Amino acid sequence: MNVFQLLNKWIPAPQPAPTRAQPFVVPPEVRWLAIDLPQPSADKGMAVVQWHHWSEGGYKPRILAPFDRNKVHGHYVDDQRRYRGGVFDIPELGHLARTTCGGTWSGDIREIDGVAASKGPIEHCASLDEFAKLHCEGLIQDATEEKLIANWRWEDRFGREDGGRLTIGQFAWDERTFWINSGGSHHFAAARYLADKLDRKLTVQGKLCRYELVAEPATRLLNQYQVLGMPTETYDAVYEAFEAAHVPHFWAKGPFPLGGRAVLLPHADPRAQQAAKMLIQAGAADLGAQLRADLQRQYANARL
Repeated sequence: MNVFQLLNKWIPAPQPAPTRAQPFVVPPEVRWLAIDLPQPSADKGMAVVQWHHWSEGGYKPRILAPFDRNKVHGHYVDDQRRYRGGVFDIPELGHLARTTCGGTWSGDIREIDGVAASKGPIEHCASLDEFAKLHCEGLIQDATEEKLIANWRWEDRFGREDGGRLTIGQFAWDERTFWINSGGSHHFAAARYLADKLDRKLTVQGKLCRYELVAEPATRLLNQYQVLGMPTETYDAVYEAFEAAHVPHFWAKGPFPLGGRAVLLPHADPRAQQAAKMLIQAGAADLGAQLRADLQRQYANARL
């Protein structure tokens, strides 16, 4: 046992003082809040909410340990009216979606509707072509065969017979096909744009992964919590209002491409529900409504 462990054993940690709950007031930082949730069709937005990665980043037991997908940070009021923090199990998060990888996807680059990530503002573009025109101007300035090949060969992964370690993803709650990438989005979008302009077929091949929401844990999560989304800096201000009003809540990293914080407010607690209603009216994103809509969309797609 080292000296720090001995000190922790002999000297009890300070306890928060009891406080009287104040009415919940929406902080001024939330008044201007506006988060654009990705839309399900290509004419409204290219991004897709990646629910299968939602809880990653919420909690690490140690700095170098892997993320625990079932655990989140949270705050509650104990029997002594003290607002306390801790780490809590929400097993539904770890079982919200399943991933199945197998087989090979092969097709023309123009059959790829989107990419999973980008350093550019991909979530605000309606299509890969729009992303290329707005954010890849230098890569598509000349619609020539040379420019096309330069973009295509920029990434060693593109165009290889073995798929170049590419992963092609299809989401059951979205009808489109995505390259599940890590880097390369600008050159890929530019190559796709120029291939269309030059009417040139470029074959993309890679491992196929399918992502599917699991209805039972997703429904349990929605039945237990109002789920909101907000930027991290906004949550910092909201937390102070939660603490003053003794609002119990949990939080994890928001799903890509939203990021920020996903805040879970228990339906069973009146203070939490009042706060949720006020925050939604002020502009917080209703992630629960998005998840419910994606579940319904997945069900509808399965019936087609």
